[in-house]
Amino acid sequence: MQPSQTPPDPKQLAKFKELVGQYRRTFKTKDGEAVLKDLEARCFTKQTTLTPGQPDVTGFKEGRRSIFVRIKNMLDVNPEALKELPREYES
Repeated sequence: MQPSQTPPDPKQLAKFKELVGQYRRTFKTKDGEAVLKDLEARCFTKQTTLTPGQPDVTGFKEGRRSIFVRIKNMLDVNPEALKELPREYES
């Protein structure tokens, strides 16, 4: 952590660690992986969300995409890195 950074709130850090675990327990199963594959196909992950002249449609598509990105980002959190966070930040 850089000197100018505020240390994470211990309660928020504990909640985040638990949430990462919940995402992993949900999506790192055979069924969860099948659901992710379906979501990937339906959430504009491999195509543009831009619909020229229709900002409402673009926004709708981008909302779908952003949920998938959130799930993937949570699954990409390295659980080992979470274990290495300083103990003083845990409650």
